[in-house]
Amino acid sequence: MPCTPNLQLPTAPYRTSDQTSFAYVSARDRWPVILTQAIDDVFRTTRDHTDPEKIAEGKRIVEKLAKLKYEVQHDRVLSYVFDAGPWMGGGRTDDGTGRLRMMARRM
Repeated sequence: MPCTPNLQLPTAPYRTSDQTSFAYVSARDRWPVILTQAIDDVFRTTRDHTDPEKIAEGKRIVEKLAKLKYEVQHDRVLSYVFDAGPWMGGGRTDDGTGRLRMMARRM
């Protein structure tokens, strides 16, 4: 299916900045709950491990998710949580402007 860059959507996309949209309510109310559940799950999964590498990785993941939860709750710009890494076919790179962009792996 060819890409049509001039495609006109029937309705405008939802924006989390629009306080009348479902996206705003979802971001404000639901995202922190989901992130809390993810933090709890990672903590419970890694707390019983004896491998120090897995414990350290779990702590890093919890820290990143906690930071993201704080940013969501305080209406901050959201930071990247995880790099796609080579196993996912890409990674983050700075594009010269200080912004990060995803790089697709070249086959």
